[in-house]
Amino acid sequence: MFIRLRCPLEICLKRNRERQNRVDDSAVRIIHAEFEDGGEDLSVDTGTTSTEGALEIIMRSISVRI
Repeated sequence: MFIRLRCPLEICLKRNRERQNRVDDSAVRIIHAEFEDGGEDLSVDTGTTSTEGALEIIMRSISVRI
């Protein structure tokens, strides 16, 4: 099962700025651009879904496949 955790670029940049060991914004932009959507069995937007909510969605999806 291929699960994609995705997040809008602006939220990625904000989270990076809040990190203790932040990287340059240009690195975040490059990494974000490298990931293409498509082909996943499940996609979870971590920009709008809490960690707990994302885990629940993923676990529910996995349990259906077992």
